[in-house]
Amino acid sequence: MRFDFLHDPQPMWIERICSWRMSERFVPVALALACTIATLTGAWAVESVRLAHARQVRANLRERLVRLDRETAMLRNQARRVHALAAFDRRLHRIRRSGRREAGRIAAIVHRVPDHIWLTKLGHEGKADVLQGRSLDLASLATLLEAFGRRRGVTTARLGSVRRMHTAGMSLLTFMVRLEARP
Repeated sequence: MRFDFLHDPQPMWIERICSWRMSERFVPVALALACTIATLTGAWAVESVRLAHARQVRANLRERLVRLDRETAMLRNQARRVHALAAFDRRLHRIRRSGRREAGRIAAIVHRVPDHIWLTKLGHEGKADVLQGRSLDLASLATLLEAFGRRRGVTTARLGSVRRMHTAGMSLLTFMVRLEARP
């Protein structure tokens, strides 16, 4: 092929490549190189698609992990609430079961209170029951101490304090008695 720089247009690349001659010794090498390039290009395209897919899967899994972390946190909070409610329920059942014992203990105390004694407070301190109230006279208070001294399960009935008070023209005694139970 002849080329005249002044009159001929620039040759097309395809024509130039087609017109290029190579020795027969280099043809197999050129074909092998072209096949290798084509194979590597195809492998690169496949790997690019696989990489894009793997990145998409990773993004989806991260979103799922974040969602599962939130749900796990919510479930842990619910489990804590359930455990707290179960503990509260057990405590209420213990209180309800002990209420019968407490009611029996209070009834036993109240049934031993003689006439002319008014209880204003009934409490429990440690292993002792504490009674506070009012009495008309010392004889009624002595009857109270005797009644609890004979009560089964009480070792001592101790008089804590006694005071005289005048109210509406009456003279009353205010008292505090500790009933200590046997171990």
